[in-house]
Amino acid sequence: MALDSLERFALTQLLGMAGVLRTRWDLMDFDVLGRERTTSGFYTLIQQHEVLESLPSSLELILPITHHALKRGGYFVCWIEDDESICLEAVANQQPWPEDISPADVCWASRSSRRA
Repeated sequence: MALDSLERFALTQLLGMAGVLRTRWDLMDFDVLGRERTTSGFYTLIQQHEVLESLPSSLELILPITHHALKRGGYFVCWIEDDESICLEAVANQQPWPEDISPADVCWASRSSRRA
């Protein structure tokens, strides 16, 4: 499966923050292995070998976000699941995830972090 537009947006921001994504076209090599909606967001398991080779295995990237439908904000988080896959999760803070969020309406909140 291919990444959807919100997943592409989140990974572009998160992996760009880590300095491993040269262009958004690098995301063309990503394959979605599984995708699941949760009450507070979504969880996507993604396969990609080249990016994983350049990231420390303990890396966790977090990007706080704002959106008009997320009254309390939310965040994207990405981490390495295993040797072949990374996980992307979107979480709404203390509220349900809205049905339809467009990447065009998502803004970064003031803090992002990178933990290794």
